[in-house]
Amino acid sequence: GDSPMSSILKVDTIQNTGGTTGLTIDSSGRVLTSVRPAFMVGISSQYSHTSGNVIQYDTTSGTGGFNSGNHFDTSNYKFVVPVDGLYQFHASLMIGPTGEYSRSVNVRLNINNSQLDARYGARTNMDGDRTGGSSYMGLRGLWLVNLTAAQEITWKASWETDGTLDASENLHLHGAYCWGMLVG
Repeated sequence: GDSPMSSILKVDTIQNTGGTTGLTIDSSGRVLTSVRPAFMVGISSQYSHTSGNVIQYDTTSGTGGFNSGNHFDTSNYKFVVPVDGLYQFHASLMIGPTGEYSRSVNVRLNINNSQLDARYGARTNMDGDRTGGSSYMGLRGLWLVNLTAAQEITWKASWETDGTLDASENLHLHGAYCWGMLVG
């Protein structure tokens, strides 16, 4: 009969045929990948955003900002998927300062300019009087999505304008950021 066989492969580094290191295992057994696509971007300054438009994440400068693999294009605010896989994304925005508002605001992930189903967007309803210089509306969304290479990912923010929110509102420098990474 057949008996089970076991093998042990002992390596510290795995490289492709061109000599590029893709995986390292340290002395504690932690597996490190050297070129995992990931980014953390923000907006460089407050700007007037029109409801329904792509959020202008345009900078990696500042504490924590980076663009591993350069797959996020800060000139057109999109992430271009480098390889097929499962990706995780987070987007955040801060609208204001604004006075009283009582309508909903949402942020949605778009693939090739088509938004995911609304149930996978982020939405908040803000009710009541928030007058004063520090009254900002914040919103955050988190997505886990299977993607294929060359797809283009953007985020759009929109809101109802029949409350006190206008068609265009300021997106504040602090609190408007986005990050993403290949999970596997």
